[in-house]
Amino acid sequence: MNIRRNIAKLCAIGSLAIAGAAHASTLVLAGGAGSGSDGNSLIFSDGATSVQATAWAVDYDSNLEDGSLGQWSYGLGVNNSDGDGSHTVDNVGWTDFILLQFSSSVVLESATFATGWHGMNDTDATIGAMNALGAWNVAPLWDEQPDSILSGFSFWESGSVGQSGWDTRNINPGSVSGNWWIIGASSSNPDNYGDGFKLKSITFSSAVPEPSTWLMLILGFGLVGGVMRRESRKVRLAYS
Repeated sequence: MNIRRNIAKLCAIGSLAIAGAAHASTLVLAGGAGSGSDGNSLIFSDGATSVQATAWAVDYDSNLEDGSLGQWSYGLGVNNSDGDGSHTVDNVGWTDFILLQFSSSVVLESATFATGWHGMNDTDATIGAMNALGAWNVAPLWDEQPDSILSGFSFWESGSVGQSGWDTRNINPGSVSGNWWIIGASSSNPDNYGDGFKLKSITFSSAVPEPSTWLMLILGFGLVGGVMRRESRKVRLAYS
């Protein structure tokens, strides 16, 4: 009975450790008031996981074009060579998206979409995820490549038909994990409203237990083995 109690306690501790390791973290991607800096990429971190954001667009010929990533007081936006001048992630003209490259695999849970510029008030989005090999902070060489190069991603749509407006919502109902993520203006756009938004924040959790969690589990199993060996020796001595 003592053995069973000890095992039950250690299993409970291990379960709590796993649950604690998968805590959600929110990254605010917006800049300070009045900001509007543009660049090729930006890196964010919550202290444990880092993510590099880069800007892209799909042109009229279904080719990928690199864009300029703007950090604004309401979030990240994209400027592209089509010259729509909207500073948003939109599908009016070329279809813009932001690539998020994480330093480890994560479950991207929710995002905050800010909208209301240039006559666009819809935030329907295309979401993509994949697990990619290689350094997380090296931007891919996608410029002027066909968009079929994105075939390694799993894609789905996020948003409701009709005017969705400013929105914070779950963008990953299937709890898919990946270290590369795409958040873009809806590529299918079923309601035919122009989607245009700035990406203000994202919330994610670790896809696998952290090293400290594995250490706790290994120590726990070691303790279980030790208890069982001691109980076994007691039984043998009782019958000698």
